[in-house]
Amino acid sequence: MVSNTAIVPEVFWTTPLDFKSDYGAEDPLALDYISQQIGNWLLPGITTRTSRAFYYPMVLYGLCLAEKAITEYELVRRDGTVQQLFERWERFWAIAIARHYRGSIPPEHSAGMRGVRGAQREAVANSGQSLPTDYKLITRQLELAALGAYLSSLRHYELVQDGTLTPTKLGRDIAAEFWADGGHRFDRTLEGYALMALDPKRKKYPSKHAVFTIEKLGTMCRLGQVRRREVLQMKLWDTLFTMPSRRVRQDPTPEVVTMVLSANKAEVVKPKDIIYWSLSAKGKKAPSGDLRDLLDLARTFEEFASWTRITFDRLFKSVSARGCTAPIQSTVRDLLPKKECKNAARLASDLLGTQLATKIAGLPFHGGRFMEFVEHASSANASAMFESMLSFHRSVQVFRRRSDGWVRILDGDTISCSGGYSAVYADRTGWTHGFKLDALRMLLADLGRIDEG
Repeated sequence: MVSNTAIVPEVFWTTPLDFKSDYGAEDPLALDYISQQIGNWLLPGITTRTSRAFYYPMVLYGLCLAEKAITEYELVRRDGTVQQLFERWERFWAIAIARHYRGSIPPEHSAGMRGVRGAQREAVANSGQSLPTDYKLITRQLELAALGAYLSSLRHYELVQDGTLTPTKLGRDIAAEFWADGGHRFDRTLEGYALMALDPKRKKYPSKHAVFTIEKLGTMCRLGQVRRREVLQMKLWDTLFTMPSRRVRQDPTPEVVTMVLSANKAEVVKPKDIIYWSLSAKGKKAPSGDLRDLLDLARTFEEFASWTRITFDRLFKSVSARGCTAPIQSTVRDLLPKKECKNAARLASDLLGTQLATKIAGLPFHGGRFMEFVEHASSANASAMFESMLSFHRSVQVFRRRSDGWVRILDGDTISCSGGYSAVYADRTGWTHGFKLDALRMLLADLGRIDEG
């Protein structure tokens, strides 16, 4: 029986988002968060944001360049100073690429590029003989720009020392390949140009230095340039994907990479299809037991998560369409007919039956509450399923915003209390999470292991 416990309404949807949150504003059931954790078990060294191989040398070179700028301009060495100088380097690098393309960067070089819109906008606004050292490249610079996106991965692969912004010897070796394989005869000139942009006393720098224009420099450091750099490709391949990490007890990365490459040869490219293909008899080499269990967890989680997100969206739309209030019993009857309950129970039971379901239950913040919802869904009881879904949704929102749920129960009615949920209109029909396999495929394409045409 659905509880009719009264909940006092409160205005909450204008509360500012916590940008340190591990999932987005439109993840009402923490499904993105859980999928990211499964992706971390499959590929612990990369994230959904680390999708372009050239960013590894770009960030490493920028950190090395910041160290040289500290010496050159007699600055005090602090991580905050290194960060500020790196941000100047990133703005210099990004606008160089945008100026090369006259403000319109093609997909090969813009896909996965941090702050591409800010760079393009600034390149159009500053098409003359001088360029600004400081402009708005990206909102939430610390989190979403290159350093924030790639630092954890760089530390995982021991390219940057833990707890610092200092590259290791291996990181410096990769940084040395930034301008060209085997070194460029104008390395010092190029570096001098970049250092000019890092001068804290400068507000602008010229669009030409010695024999190099900013546009020429942009041609040399585009993201897609790594696809023409065999030496750099090999160094990155060896560093990222050939050996299990020393930091993870059981790192399946090399086996996952082999799996993705084998699937690609069979023209299987979407994350969902790769997982199904690998678990079927179609793959020439079956995954090891540990990897098979992880893939089975990913498959069963995503199938249940897809149903859950679609069902929540249907609920939100239904209640909103009725003036934000609808009787509980009719809501449950319309949302969860007997056939729908049986389908949900089957998907929930499949997830509960996997070898690694307890790993989700052990996740901090939301894992245990999510698995409680899965348990209720496996009963095929519509009222229990409905109440448990709203209870789980409420726990997610309370944790994230210290607010109540977007859809809740009040005096025998189901009410909708948020008008800001726009993803509800995406009309999801199924699988939505990639478990970082799509990011891996882009990295492998950059490293010459996958031909994407």
